[in-house]
Amino acid sequence: MPAPDYFTWDFVLPGQPARAASVDDLGGAQLQDDAAYPPVPPEMPYANQLNQWALQLGGVNRVIEALDLEIAIAPSLAIVRATGMADQLTTSYCQANFTVSLFSTGVVTIAWPAGVLPPPRARSRAWITDPNPYAAPVVESLAPNTLTVYTWDAAGTPTNAPFVLSIY
Repeated sequence: MPAPDYFTWDFVLPGQPARAASVDDLGGAQLQDDAAYPPVPPEMPYANQLNQWALQLGGVNRVIEALDLEIAIAPSLAIVRATGMADQLTTSYCQANFTVSLFSTGVVTIAWPAGVLPPPRARSRAWITDPNPYAAPVVESLAPNTLTVYTWDAAGTPTNAPFVLSIY
C-alpha cells in the first residue's frame, strides 16, 4: 500500500482534511525482506524494523495532541497568545481560525471551523499557567469543534485564569 505524497497534518489540502497519520498513511506494516537479496541487519534497514517504525508512529499519532493553545485573559477578553505543534499552526493562523470567547467569569469557549484540526482522538485537557493557587480547570466539549474551559481559584470561585489547552 503506497503512502500518500502529502503531510497528513497539513491544513491546506483541498479534499484532504488534517489528520494524524495512521499506519496506512505510513505505507502499512506488511513489508517483507527480499528472499533472494535479504538485507544485512543492522547495516541495512530490514522489513521488521520498518514495519515496527510504522506501527509505533501510527500508535503515537493516535494519542498525541494536535495543538496546544496558550490562552491569555484580559479584563473582558480572552485571546490566543501562542501555539505549539504542527508548522502550519502558527499563532497568527490560530488567531485567524479560532474564536476565543470569554463567556463569563471563569468560562472561556474556543471554537474553530471544521477541517482546521484533525478529528478528536482523546479528551482535551487544560492547565493553569499562572503561579497562584487554582483548582484544576475542566474542559467540556458541548458541540463539534467547540470546547469550553472552566477555571476556579483555590476556594472554588470562578475566576479568569490564563491556561494552556491541549486539543487531541
